[in-house]
Amino acid sequence: MRFFKTFLAATVIMIVLDVLWLGSVVNSFYLQQLDGLARIEEGKFVLTYWSAGMAYVVMALALTLFALPRVTEQDPWYTAAAWSGLLGFCLYGIYDFTNYATLLRWPLPFMAADLLWGTAQFAITAGILQVSRKILA
Repeated sequence: MRFFKTFLAATVIMIVLDVLWLGSVVNSFYLQQLDGLARIEEGKFVLTYWSAGMAYVVMALALTLFALPRVTEQDPWYTAAAWSGLLGFCLYGIYDFTNYATLLRWPLPFMAADLLWGTAQFAITAGILQVSRKILA
């Protein structure tokens, strides 16, 4: 039951963080960087929601299965953030470096921002989960 609660909380936190990040902080930058590559209509991203949902499920599953088990209940939040940030860097790194290697136009500024964001998103999510660990127990 604890695994499911943690997984569900991670999914929700990641979605909220992404909505804030993509919806306001870097929206125009990402639109500019991905023009001609992304599904953009009338100046807005058009998502395939089932696929976006699956991405969050996979990310939360990876966090819950591979990073959080390395952290004990007594560890500080930044230990969870460090392990999870490393996982985020690896996952986003695979995505971004592969796209840069294989696509004709994968913008380097976008790649750098996306890689940093993936690292931060995983670290922030795990930090929040670690602080609220007793609630999820």
